[in-house]
Amino acid sequence: MFNLNYIVPTKEENGILYRLNPSYVQYSEMSIAEREFLNALILRVSPKKALEIGVSGGASSVLMANALKEAEGKLYSIDTSKTYYRDQSKPCGFIMEEYPDLKNNHKQYLGGIAYNFMDEIGNGVDFAFLDTAHVFPGELLDFLMIYPYLSPGATVVFHDTSINLSLDGSFEKAVVTGTLCSAITGEKYQPVLDYDKYKENASPGIIAIKFTPETGQRLWEVFNLLVHTWEYPISKKDFMLLVRHFEKWYPQEAVEFFKRINDFQNYNFYRIQKRILLPRWLGLLITCFIYRRKNRKRFREKYVKDKRLFFELPRFPRY
Repeated sequence: MFNLNYIVPTKEENGILYRLNPSYVQYSEMSIAEREFLNALILRVSPKKALEIGVSGGASSVLMANALKEAEGKLYSIDTSKTYYRDQSKPCGFIMEEYPDLKNNHKQYLGGIAYNFMDEIGNGVDFAFLDTAHVFPGELLDFLMIYPYLSPGATVVFHDTSINLSLDGSFEKAVVTGTLCSAITGEKYQPVLDYDKYKENASPGIIAIKFTPETGQRLWEVFNLLVHTWEYPISKKDFMLLVRHFEKWYPQEAVEFFKRINDFQNYNFYRIQKRILLPRWLGLLITCFIYRRKNRKRFREKYVKDKRLFFELPRFPRY
């Protein structure tokens, strides 16, 4: 079954969004349709406790805090950075300062991964919005960190779920959010998009998932996404914190799986980083000095690839 639901914002719902001072829009990384979708979804869910992972300039914080006012809910925002990634002179979430009336129902945590703050935020989070790295392990680890604090019927929203299909090809590895939306069991929601108008979109870039009783019974599908190639390693400090966190909330089998996968991902990442790349002509020149034809062929097959010559340095030790 094609288990998908659509959100069509009403005039009244959009009116609540557009009453905002529009100065935040210039820092928003969501389209008009995505902003209207997120606003309408919050208004319909009426969460009392909402969580945002990935703050950037703070445009989504403004949108969410504004919609949450209707339900008298509170927004907790988390970002690993303390500064705005597009302009290091600005603090993360700086645009929120222009909306003092929204600050009473908003609290921000900066400079660490979600694990560091979730105990203070506490349980009962009934709405979450994730918009961080987009490449593995990115939002996958974010979700696994916050999942134990989400209420049974919570709604989780992922942004940039199809950014890997952007026509310029610059985000081809940004597949983690779209993959998560397939792996997490629940009721799926997305906006209605006019593809004739938005020809650059193959699919809506935002998807919401409402948890069902089956969601918690199907977490293996989520953990198994850890086997996808990671585009960056996690630090040893964060790794140890995550192990401690997972031991508290997940079965030991899942913890051992995470530790084992992390070891292999680190080895593969640093193995690639330690390759020495040289022009192909140099590889062919070296080949000329190899006496036996069999050895020359073996050398070409092993080291001269993709028009370049590469050697691998000694294996990187695991943790």
